[in-house]
Amino acid sequence: MNHHNTCTIKKYIIGCIGAAAVFGLICGCSNLAKKHRGESSVSMPAETLLPETRLSEPEMPSEPVILQQGPSPSDVENSYYLYLEAQAQKKKGNAAGAMDYLEKAVIQDPDSLYLKQEMAILYLQNNQPEKSLAVVEDILKVNPNHVDALIMAATIKKALNKDENVKAIYEKALQSDPTRKSTYQILGKMYLDDGDVDSAYQTYEQMIQNFSNDYTGYYYLGKIYVVKGNLKKAEEAFIKTLELSPSLIEPRLELIKIYQQTHQNQKLMGIYEEIREQYPDNIPVAIELGILYHQNSKTKAANAIFQELGRQSMEDPNIIKTVIQNLILPRKYKEAVILLEAMLTAAPENPEVHYALGIAYSNLEQPDKAYAQFQTIEPQSKFYPNAAVHMAIIHYQKKNIDEGIAVLKNAYNLIADVSKVELIPYMVAMYKEKAMIDDAIGILNDGLALQPENTDLNFELGVIHDKQGNIDAAIEQMKKVITLNPDHADALNYLGYTYADRGIHLDEAEQLIRKALTLEPDNGYIIDSMGWLYYQKGMYSEAAVYLERAVTLVPDDPIILEHMGDVYRQLNQRDKALEYYEKALQKKDKDASDLSNKIESFKKESANF
Repeated sequence: MNHHNTCTIKKYIIGCIGAAAVFGLICGCSNLAKKHRGESSVSMPAETLLPETRLSEPEMPSEPVILQQGPSPSDVENSYYLYLEAQAQKKKGNAAGAMDYLEKAVIQDPDSLYLKQEMAILYLQNNQPEKSLAVVEDILKVNPNHVDALIMAATIKKALNKDENVKAIYEKALQSDPTRKSTYQILGKMYLDDGDVDSAYQTYEQMIQNFSNDYTGYYYLGKIYVVKGNLKKAEEAFIKTLELSPSLIEPRLELIKIYQQTHQNQKLMGIYEEIREQYPDNIPVAIELGILYHQNSKTKAANAIFQELGRQSMEDPNIIKTVIQNLILPRKYKEAVILLEAMLTAAPENPEVHYALGIAYSNLEQPDKAYAQFQTIEPQSKFYPNAAVHMAIIHYQKKNIDEGIAVLKNAYNLIADVSKVELIPYMVAMYKEKAMIDDAIGILNDGLALQPENTDLNFELGVIHDKQGNIDAAIEQMKKVITLNPDHADALNYLGYTYADRGIHLDEAEQLIRKALTLEPDNGYIIDSMGWLYYQKGMYSEAAVYLERAVTLVPDDPIILEHMGDVYRQLNQRDKALEYYEKALQKKDKDASDLSNKIESFKKESANF
């Protein structure tokens, strides 16, 4: 076993079994034997806290008062004296010494199950679970129904991932002593984890019969009823849980799910109000409650919450982060707009609120409203570069590319050098769209002067060299990108495909493309590159496998469609070849003459075939 895991195992097991009972009933201690012969009971830990169990280290046995000033000669060989010495050594932090004395005590009184139990616990405390288990199993050979030993054995085996059915051991322990509350919790949770809902139900039912005032049994019964689809019973169980422990959050979260599923908005609001009263600073709860108020025509109450969030947002950046996390990322854009518009009435100059509102409007396809929000953000705001990008994209979508470039150039001139690089990829894309290649190269070089090892800028420069027909410069640029970042999948693919398309360095091309595929196994363009490589090697059947998958992933790319046609042509599947050539032609928006001529030539060839 990895030694890093033993400490965790030890704490988990000791927490589950508790400490040995306060000293008493020690066997074989000469004239104490008759008085103290018997077995002790392990005290169990405090109740588990939902949703996860939190168990503390147990207290060890207290020492009895020693009347004599020092040991007599007979005490040296006395198990009682050895036990006391073990406890003393343990208090001093001498684990090895404590174990030595305790092992001697067991030798002196091999029939004492109490001493063996103490030794098993000490082994656990010293990260020796296997030895502890061996001692526990020795106890069970003498007394198969020893409850503490059964619980220890089951818990150690569970922690060590033993293959044995530890649930059966826990069940046996409960049959012998049905008052072990924590054992019900452990066993029921194991059944739930295994998907055995019926056995888990029976376990927790038995638990509440024996412990009718314990909330954990009702809580887990509620979760079981949810799994079974009995939401009414689940609701009753969670409400009972709260009656027994009113401060718990977990049952309330479960009730929220039920009320959302069953559209019980009044009850839902009531639960959120209870949670907010308990946790007034909880931002997600405030957001959800405010949205609920708004949806149920409690506009005044909703606005009061939203405006308070607006005021808090001026000092607490977590407000907007939570809005984005809880509303914008889950695409609840309409709810986000309602919240953010109300927040602005209390915080009209907060750029974070304007930016988030712009994002929400953009996703609702209301570009003019989005632009108005982005436009309010000043250059000194950290959101200004992103706001400029969004405004430029809105111009681009409206085919106003010159205006988009103007927005980006203006922002570029206003922001600090450290932020300029963020804008360059968008500027390059728009320059290329307008065939302003010199401007694109110029801004890329400006960016590389600021960040010479920026892989994205270096890659983009290589792409432009390729577009200009300067293939050798493109190859060198891609090599530079790969040197800077050996796992740059796009550069690996670009270089590999370029080699394949030119019919050179095909073995190296295969290595490059394969590495790119390991990094992005579902990238249709990389899969196309592998297919085209096999085509260039004359391995047409292998090429077809890759290209058919590439077409599935990227069905509208004219180059991939043309590659598919080329492969089918070589495989003599002429109808399929023509089908894919014509699909490729339909997708070509420019430079289609070569493909048109290719199709005409292929048709004539097929007619004479």
